[in-house]
Amino acid sequence: MAPANRKSASPMPPGAYAALTRRQFVAGTLWAGAAGTFAVGCDGSPGSSAGLGSGGAGAGGSGSGGSVSPGGSGGGAGGGAGGGGAGVDAAGGAAGDGAATPADGADGPTANDGPSSVAPGTIIDAHAHFWNRGGDVKLPPDLERVAKPLGVTGVVAIEASADLTQNDFVLGLAANDTFLVGYSGRGSIGTPGFATLIRKYAADQFFRGVRIGDAPFMQAANSDAVFSDMKLLADMDLHVEGLIQPGTLPAITALAPRLPTLRIIVDHVAGMTYNGGAVPPAFIANMTAAGAHPNVYCKVSALAEGTGNKTGTAPKDPGFYAPLLDEVWKAFGDDHLLYASNWPVCLRAATYDTVFGIAKGYVSTKSQEAAEKFFARNALAAYKWIAR
Repeated sequence: MAPANRKSASPMPPGAYAALTRRQFVAGTLWAGAAGTFAVGCDGSPGSSAGLGSGGAGAGGSGSGGSVSPGGSGGGAGGGAGGGGAGVDAAGGAAGDGAATPADGADGPTANDGPSSVAPGTIIDAHAHFWNRGGDVKLPPDLERVAKPLGVTGVVAIEASADLTQNDFVLGLAANDTFLVGYSGRGSIGTPGFATLIRKYAADQFFRGVRIGDAPFMQAANSDAVFSDMKLLADMDLHVEGLIQPGTLPAITALAPRLPTLRIIVDHVAGMTYNGGAVPPAFIANMTAAGAHPNVYCKVSALAEGTGNKTGTAPKDPGFYAPLLDEVWKAFGDDHLLYASNWPVCLRAATYDTVFGIAKGYVSTKSQEAAEKFFARNALAAYKWIAR
């Protein structure tokens, strides 16, 4: 868990968030900056560009939003190019956020290191986005309405824009809504101001680490600046999360043993697109190699989006996704897979009910202990989210 001396930033007076109206957010009366009303782009969200690279280069994505419920997660195709990589969440192809857990011992982190106390019945959705784009507003209560009836008790918010004011926006939401248990923020690894930025935001207990694109992972082997910033995250007990393409998995495999205390989280099954049938052997090999490292985690998310469906009618049967999930489970095991919805991006391909149902249906074939790890304990190990 976060050090006791870290406090949550409170951009709004206590209780102010609860009193805010949707009209206030839509009108842009809050979170306005030099670029105008705060608006964020998101994995697979319409018209967004995520620029997740190092020094301005990186992955971008376009797609569409989603809601929370049993079943797959949705999103659309598209992607912005960045120096060193391009990526999209969902149907378009590459996606993945990486985070891992710091270790107590010399062998690197495992799911059993660090915090381990999780209340019975806890279900954490490890991937959701919140934004205000003109008339398109997504706030925590919107997710809560569809997720809580299914038993979801908390959510880790994920950055969704190159606009750094998003960090303040989401941390402000977290300060006033107990459904949010952590935030994976924004920062340009390998740039001169990264260390100062991260030290600033890390003072907030809900800031758990940063999400990046393909480029920094690819550059880590040859860039002292990128590697130094990665090491800083490890030293500060923060994670790095990757919105990646499958082709970036070897770079993560190479980085993991160099920084064994850096928690690395791969988003959306590494951006794998899947519409039934056999899973490519090269993907299986790369996932197996990454999963062999105890500090690498993977989110089971964007399955519905990965089918290419854009009408909200992606397959609901967990069995449809089982060949892919079987290989992912073999690669990462019970201790390193996390439930994540990719809400609201998932909605283009499936409802939240469908997204949650696919995950729950597949995991029902596992042991009770494996299910508890998948739905809460592994997210705690990877993110060290804050119990509320």
